[in-house]
Amino acid sequence: MLVLPLKRWLREIRSGFTLIELLVVIAIIAILIGLLLPAVQKVREAAARMSCQNNLKQLGIAAHSYHDGNNGLPYARKRDIYNAYSWSYLILPYIEQDAKFKGMTNGALPAGDTLNQVAADQPYNSALVKMYACPSDNPAMVDEPGGTWQRNRGNYVGCVGSGNYYGQLLPLANPPLPGGAGIFLTNPGQPVGQAAVCKITQITDGSSNTIMFSEALSPSISGWAGNPGDIMLGNMGSCLFSTFNAPNSTVADLLRGNGDGDSAVCPQSHADPVYPTTICTWSGSTMANSWASARSRHTGGVNIGMGDGSVRFVNNSVDVTTWRALGTRTGGETLTNF
Repeated sequence: MLVLPLKRWLREIRSGFTLIELLVVIAIIAILIGLLLPAVQKVREAAARMSCQNNLKQLGIAAHSYHDGNNGLPYARKRDIYNAYSWSYLILPYIEQDAKFKGMTNGALPAGDTLNQVAADQPYNSALVKMYACPSDNPAMVDEPGGTWQRNRGNYVGCVGSGNYYGQLLPLANPPLPGGAGIFLTNPGQPVGQAAVCKITQITDGSSNTIMFSEALSPSISGWAGNPGDIMLGNMGSCLFSTFNAPNSTVADLLRGNGDGDSAVCPQSHADPVYPTTICTWSGSTMANSWASARSRHTGGVNIGMGDGSVRFVNNSVDVTTWRALGTRTGGETLTNF
């Protein structure tokens, strides 16, 4: 008589978990997921940062290849030429982007030295250059109202020095203080329509002690948002920056376009959560007082490409004096570890 109840009891035991056991299992799984997600995010960010560093490495190699073929590094821009091309255009053939290079004004530099607003050029202007985009950011398409001038944004900028657009020190004295120039320079003494070109031998601070490239943020909106991220043009905040302020500075960038009559624009008329308007302005800017800081989506700092082609990660807490010294090529400073 006891056999049947015992079998039934055993079947009931094998039939499933109790409520308490189920809750314990769920709690353990939730804890494991909570521990795993931050680790996965860290791995993804580490991979993105490494990919970004590889982009900068390739840009450095391309700049040196350009130097070998042209007896100088790619220039920042031709002085005071509206919408002038910059280093980002000149190195396209050296990063396997010949079609884009030739399609944009048919590769006719120095005569065709500005971005054309021509329908036939649109496929080339808007062609994505993956190497120009940091995987931690989300560059969108640049386009003026009407859709006649499309091109891709990017995240990499060339260093003009530790001061303004012309490589002069800030704040400006009267007359401006000498020095402060970087590898990429728009020289105020250069005739209009010509470009100042830097040779490796002119980096007297040492190419391993001088910044060539860094990162910058780009608006995530698809539409006209001014200079930020518009790296095909040689404007402050487009494909040029300075080391006047520390990386990811809380001080808003003061941007400028080509000339004193061409105000830079920030995405003030757009709701862009990725690129807040608080990090840039153009109010009161001139060519002589403008600057743009290095910025990134990486935690704690930015990647930089040095003049010798090496790549480093610099913390936001870097000493500003050291950071400014890294931005100049002829300052003669003695650098400490950074």
